[in-house]
Amino acid sequence: MSEGLQWDDKFRFDDGSIVLVAGTTAFKVYKGLLSAQSHVFSDMLFAGNPHATQVFDGCPVVHLSDSPEDLRHLLRTLISKEQILVYAQDFAHAYTFDQLSALTRLSHKYGIESVERQAIACLKTYYADTFEAWEGAKGFRAMPEAGQGIGAIRLARLTNNPAMLPVAFYECAILGGKIVQGWTREDGTVERLGWEDLERCIDGYGALCRMIDYRIECLFKVEPCAACTSRIRCKTGMRDLYADQIEFKWKTPRLLHSVADEIEEWARDYSLCEHCAELIKEHDRSERRDLWARLPSIFGLSIEGWGTG
Repeated sequence: MSEGLQWDDKFRFDDGSIVLVAGTTAFKVYKGLLSAQSHVFSDMLFAGNPHATQVFDGCPVVHLSDSPEDLRHLLRTLISKEQILVYAQDFAHAYTFDQLSALTRLSHKYGIESVERQAIACLKTYYADTFEAWEGAKGFRAMPEAGQGIGAIRLARLTNNPAMLPVAFYECAILGGKIVQGWTREDGTVERLGWEDLERCIDGYGALCRMIDYRIECLFKVEPCAACTSRIRCKTGMRDLYADQIEFKWKTPRLLHSVADEIEEWARDYSLCEHCAELIKEHDRSERRDLWARLPSIFGLSIEGWGTG
């Protein structure tokens, strides 16, 4: 293929009518189908437009500024060979964060509102606006890594969805100093927070760290519950568990994340009865719910209706 271009493995249709070039990758697809779904593509692809002055393989060529990885994700949705929905309740059909990031950015850029709406709906199953929704999040085939919160912040701002911001900032803040490294997208592009948002993360990280001792005290500096089956043993175990947690602290202030699994392990290690273990779990959930209500203020955000759902 001339000019150092290579055909994409998935999107080269013999009867295609337009060649899209992203980077050094060419996609031979259908002009009419793209134009019907996007007024931006329609303006770019039809005759008389200066974007399409080159012809290759019998088709006009349009060079795009997008990465081939991003464009491929969009075409998988617009010209689907496998699935036709972005957002589905069935977990098996969920997308990765990288895919949803690409779909959101490109559908917004090209004015494909239905795809943007579905991609954002899927993102909101994790970057949720209620504690219960966040607790039960399963909107991704692979759950987001903390650094991807940077991408989520930018997507929330791009699409005017501020309710996604508190969780995204929390995910960024728990990175600590690593937040300055940014997040590397699938195509190699590095996204970084602006100075104002970086300051929010640093301040939020400090606030979360200052809460650690209080959280440990709330969970473990307690008396055995009323239903305790071994008060002396549980009281001793609680005291020792509290002392050890205070001494070794928690490595990161992931205070919004549940420690239910760890509580099960601690209960075995410190010989706590199942009733006292359940009491600690109840305290953990209560404290996390309280923290959820405070998330916007921790990061200097004002989110209408937050914590009321």
